[in-house]
Amino acid sequence: MADTSRKENLTNEELMKNHRSGCSGPISMVFSIHNCEEFSRKSDTETTGTRLMKYFVIQVLTREEPKYLTLARNALRVDCPEWFERGRFLWPRRKLTVRRRGKTKEELAPIFPGYLFYEAEELPTEVYWTLKRTSGFVRFLKSNQNIEPLTGDDKGLLLHFLSYGEIVDKSTVSFDENNRIVVLDGPMKGLEGLIVKVNKRKKRAKVKLSLYEQSFLIDFGFEFLEKKSKDDPRKTE
Repeated sequence: MADTSRKENLTNEELMKNHRSGCSGPISMVFSIHNCEEFSRKSDTETTGTRLMKYFVIQVLTREEPKYLTLARNALRVDCPEWFERGRFLWPRRKLTVRRRGKTKEELAPIFPGYLFYEAEELPTEVYWTLKRTSGFVRFLKSNQNIEPLTGDDKGLLLHFLSYGEIVDKSTVSFDENNRIVVLDGPMKGLEGLIVKVNKRKKRAKVKLSLYEQSFLIDFGFEFLEKKSKDDPRKTE
């Protein structure tokens, strides 16, 4: 995904200057999530208590997200106690059914592998340095020299998933007469235009997601809506 070969240094003065500049960056992608603008507008007015919240993106080592979360939370509790309760980490995940060695089980997988989200009204200098020093940190987005909270479609996409909880369940789908997938409920609803491949046997759909102009394919699980024949004696409630 993003190039991690180079890490930038940032002085406190530069950090605060960039932070005050706010989220003036361009909207980074266009997609068919119908309620994206609604989510984005709502989030601009929603507050936690009396605080207007923003969503900062932290890239970490892939598959090291749980370790980083534990270390970062502990570091903030010790180094920035006055800020510890004023922000929270978000790690959106999805439920998947996997089959290994003939056994089927449910697992959780990140929706945005290698990325965590920090929800807060601002990113103070001391919080910035604490998170940056934590083992597993790669960079802030867009970069350490240009930290921008999520805006526009990127923010709408994150809030779309969060509206189903930090762990999203499988979607409920059916297929039309042309064998095209129809999402009836769940996290894929509204994202039909981003579905690029469907595997009925595995009950998975590949969805093309984007974050800060970086695109990637993510598998989401689904369940079929059971269809009843005309002579099916069971009643539909």
